[in-house]
Formats: sequence, C-alpha cells, structure tokens
Amino acid sequence: MTQAFKIIFPAAYAVEFEPQGTIPVPGDDEFVLETRYSLISPGTELALYMGTHIGLNDPGNSWAKYPFSPGYAAVGRIIPQGGRVPQTNPELLYFASTPHQTYSRAATNSGQFLLAVPEGLAPEHAIFCRLAAIAATAIAVAPVLPGERVAVLGAGLIGNLAAQRYQVAGAHVAVVETNEARQHIARQCGLTAVAGGNNVSERLKTALEGEPDVVIEATGVAALVNGALDMVRRRGRVVLLGSPRGMTEINAYRHIHARGVTMTGAHEGLQGTDGLPSRRELTENSLALIARDELKVAPLLTQVLPASSIQEAYEMLIHQQDKALGIVLDWQSIKERY
Repeated sequence: MTQAFKIIFPAAYAVEFEPQGTIPVPGDDEFVLETRYSLISPGTELALYMGTHIGLNDPGNSWAKYPFSPGYAAVGRIIPQGGRVPQTNPELLYFASTPHQTYSRAATNSGQFLLAVPEGLAPEHAIFCRLAAIAATAIAVAPVLPGERVAVLGAGLIGNLAAQRYQVAGAHVAVVETNEARQHIARQCGLTAVAGGNNVSERLKTALEGEPDVVIEATGVAALVNGALDMVRRRGRVVLLGSPRGMTEINAYRHIHARGVTMTGAHEGLQGTDGLPSRRELTENSLALIARDELKVAPLLTQVLPASSIQEAYEMLIHQQDKALGIVLDWQSIKERY
C-alpha cells in the first residue's frame, strides 16, 4: 500500500486501495484537501458496499454504479498551491464533502464548499456536520412548533441527529430503537429512547405523553413505513428520511385517506430546492450547533480506525451494531506508517 491512496468499490463487498500519484494541482476556483479524517456513512455508503443500494439496478441512476468512489465527509488542510480559492488558511482544518482518499481536488463552482473547523472543536467531531445536515432535511420539509411530539424510528447516526435537531427546535422527542447500545447512546445525547418490539406504540405514547404529531422513519427499512403510519396521530405527518431499501405495500385508505395523514420524503437532494435551505446552509448550521454542543456528537463516535482498515470498519457496522455506530478513518496515521 502506498502512502497516498483512494478507496474504490469494484463490486459488492470488495474494497480496493488505488494508489494516488503526485499531489493534484488545483485549477482556478478549485481546492485540494489533504485528508486528516473521513467519516463513514452507515446508510448510503454501506448500502453501496453491500450491493443493496436501490440505484445499482436503476438504469436511470448513473451515480450509484461500480466501480464506486465512496465517502462524502472529510476534514483536512488545504494544500496551498495554485488555484484561486479565497479565505483559506493552510494552518487551519476545513470540512469538505470529499471522498475517502488522501488528496481530493474539487471545484467550488460545482457545489463544493469549505467550512473552517471552529477553534476548540475536535476535527473528528466536526466531521459529523455532514450527516447532521442530511438529518436536517427532515426538519426542513416538516418543521414543528415548540411542544409538538416527534417520534423517530431508528437511533442510527441519521435518526439520532434528526431527533436532536427536532429537540433543539423545541419539540418533545423520543427515538424508537431495538438495539440496546444505540438506546444508550441516544440517552447520552439527551434523548428519550423507547425500545422497539411489541406494544411500542403504547410505550411511545407514554414517553411522549400522547400520540406523535410527526413520525420520522430514519432506518430505510421499507417495512417500517407502515409502522410509522400506524403510530402517527390523526392528521399527523410521516417523513421518510431514510432512503427505503425495497418495496412496501400501504393501505392508502386506512393509513392516509381516512385519517388525513400526510406523508412526505426528505431525501437530501431536496436541499436548496423550492425554498428549502441549501446543503451549505444546513451544514454550516449543523457545524455551529456541534461547536456549541447543542448537537451532541461525542457519544456517536464509537471508533477511530486507520484508513487502511476501512473494510474492517464496514464489516463492524454490519455485524457489530452493538459496538459500532460512528466510525472515523484516520488518514494521518497512514502517512506516519507508510
């Protein structure tokens, strides 16, 4: 393995370390990020690793195809050579939505942007602003009034961060999670956790002191859409935040028509459309909330592994969900090792 490399998925359950040559030279309005840390997305990224992403078999989707370059959350320093990107300090660390690779070149006019890591904030915590921005899509499409009741199905990274965003907005929030370790992490983040299983709706009503006004489906498990529709109050709102993996059948009369329930999607691709906040706005806001500890991410960070252990990290996220949740890859250790 060379000192500089990028991660590639040539096929499902396969990882290649592709060598990178010399440091890329940025053109005008481009930047080159030397990665210090990158964060694994246990949703989209893991689905592509496992070959379950819905876009793989969709001929209209040109993005989710092998070979695939994973990753979209990194913190590092800007290489000060060439280019005209303003207001970057080579001594500072910056967040960028770049892949798992030692060096990333990106154009600012392509929708990429740089955010300076606030002073005093650990970079391995700052990096969670990307997933927090994805989670914030839910509250962007389904805002709440203070005191409204919100149930979030799933206390993975996206579910936990979505629940925290709603709590910051003044909602009364509870997360539903079957995994005891993730329930514990949710509580460390200041959330009320309800165990999944039998009679979950009744236990949820007790925790929220009433039926939820809003139910966020954050797992991506298509079968749970019906559960979300069952839980929400009459004329309530159901938000699909996790990308559904597979098909499900809905009794539209009983669940939606007769009860006046509204169901909406919250894919991050909606950011910046039809008056919704942009990805940059949501990411900046998330980073500020993390810096003020209003979004608590320290409990979400369960492992920091060398970047060369990325396949081990994926397998941990699949098979050791009681131990692994947020895994950050350390690229500096690779430089020191090779």
